[in-house]
Amino acid sequence: MRFLLISIPALLIQFRPAFADPCEAIPEHGPMPSYLGVGDTFSGAVAYVIDGDSLCVAVGAGPQNWVEVRLADFNAPESSEPRGPAAKAALARIAMGRTALCTASFRSYDRIAATCLIGGHSIDRLQRPHGARYQRIDLLFRNDRKLSANREAPPFKVAK
Repeated sequence: MRFLLISIPALLIQFRPAFADPCEAIPEHGPMPSYLGVGDTFSGAVAYVIDGDSLCVAVGAGPQNWVEVRLADFNAPESSEPRGPAAKAALARIAMGRTALCTASFRSYDRIAATCLIGGHSIDRLQRPHGARYQRIDLLFRNDRKLSANREAPPFKVAK
């Protein structure tokens, strides 16, 4: 009986629903917005931080105008990984509410891979003191398929 009482909460935690990010400017299926071609620049306030290397840039009012950006010049742990929450907190501290100037690289699912600047500095460079690891994702992804496994990243440090 004790095993049953312990295992039921464990199952509920393991199978909790995934929450989607609120960025809606790029449809899951269908054409990319015309202003997001390769090499095009776009800018706006960072409205939402998804994880340590993904965020939403508001190019207009409302989530329907928030562009999901996968930062293309570094890799951070996923939110579900041990250092993921610290990576997300570091990116939020650096970017949330600030204006990002981004250059589109390529489409990856319902997001755009891009390099972004805040205050004239690359987010990659701003994240490195917090443990971000340089890794161009265009070398990892081609046609939305992962080409190589991620290597171990250093721990993320959250600045106070």
